[in-house]
Amino acid sequence: MHRSLLPGLLAFICTLLAALPATAQDRPALPGRIDYLIGSDPGGGYDRYGRLVARYMETHLDGVTVVPVNRGSAGGVSALRDLKDATDGSAIMIFNTGILMNELGGLGLGLQDYRWIGKASSEARVLLVATATGITSFEALRREGAGLIFVTSAHGSSAFIQTSLIDMAFGIGLKIVPGFGGNEAEAALMKGEVQGSFVSESNVAPLVEAGVARPLLLFGKPSDPALEGVPRAADLALEGDALIVARAIGALTELGRITVAAPGIDPELLEELRAAYAAALADPGLKAEAAEQGMPLDPLPGPEVDRLAEDVLGQSRRLEELIKTVLDR
Repeated sequence: MHRSLLPGLLAFICTLLAALPATAQDRPALPGRIDYLIGSDPGGGYDRYGRLVARYMETHLDGVTVVPVNRGSAGGVSALRDLKDATDGSAIMIFNTGILMNELGGLGLGLQDYRWIGKASSEARVLLVATATGITSFEALRREGAGLIFVTSAHGSSAFIQTSLIDMAFGIGLKIVPGFGGNEAEAALMKGEVQGSFVSESNVAPLVEAGVARPLLLFGKPSDPALEGVPRAADLALEGDALIVARAIGALTELGRITVAAPGIDPELLEELRAAYAAALADPGLKAEAAEQGMPLDPLPGPEVDRLAEDVLGQSRRLEELIKTVLDR
C-alpha cells in the first residue's frame, strides 16, 4: 500500500468504529455492592419495606449484592445528602416522606433533582387515640384533646410534621412529643403511657385488636376493610388551613414508600435500577411475604413517582408557612 494513503485509511477505519453501537463493555455497570439506605431506625414501616425490597432487588441484579443500611439520624436527611455522591449507583434510599415537607419548609436538599426509582406502597395514615381517654370521634378530640400526649418519630419526620400540622390546623392543642423511633410509639400506646399517635395503616390493627386505641380519622385510601367505616379527612367539609393540610397529607399518603437514586446518576444505571425495583415488587415471593406480614403494596414506576413528587413539592405558599412554623417549634 502506498505510504501516502495510510493516514486516510486509518482515519476512515476510526470513523467507522466510532459509528458502531456501543458494546456491553462500553456501557456503565452497577458496582458489586449497592447500599439500600433506610431513612429510619430498625423496626418501623420504612425499615420493613426497605429490607424486603432490598432482598428481592438483589435477585434481579446479576452479580450485585444489595445491603440494607439504617440511616435514621436526623430523620434520614444526612443520608439523603450523602446519597448525592452515589452517581455510580452504589447507594439508593427509601426515606420518610416528611422530608418532602421539610423541603417545602426550606430544607434546601434540592429534592426536585433526585431521580425516583419507584414506590412500594401508598399506605393510608390514621389518627389514633387511646381508648382510655373516652374520646370516640375526631370532633370530640377537637373539643377535648387539649393537653393529650401524642407521640411521633424524630423532630422533622413525616409523623412529627403531619401530626403537628393536624394539631395546628384543627386547633386541638395536643402535646406532641417526638423521638419515638421504630415501633416505640405503638409500644407506648400499648403500655398506656401516651394518649395518641398518627400511624401508618399497617400499624393500626394490633392496637385496635388489643383494645388500647381507636382510629378517629383517615388520610388517604385504606386497603384494610376494617378501616372502611372510619371517617376520611377528604370527606369532611373543610376550609382554610384545615383544607390545605388535609390535601397535602392525602397527597403524601399516595406517594407513600418511595425509593430514590442520586441526582446525576447515569440514565442507563437508573433504568437498570428501576427495572430491578419493578421486578422485585412484581415477584411472587415478595408479594407473599408482604401479605403475610400485613404490608400493603401499591407499586408505581419511577416516572409516575416523578409526577407525584412534583405535585407535593408544588404545594401552596401557605403550606410552606405552616411547615416552617411547625419545624421552628
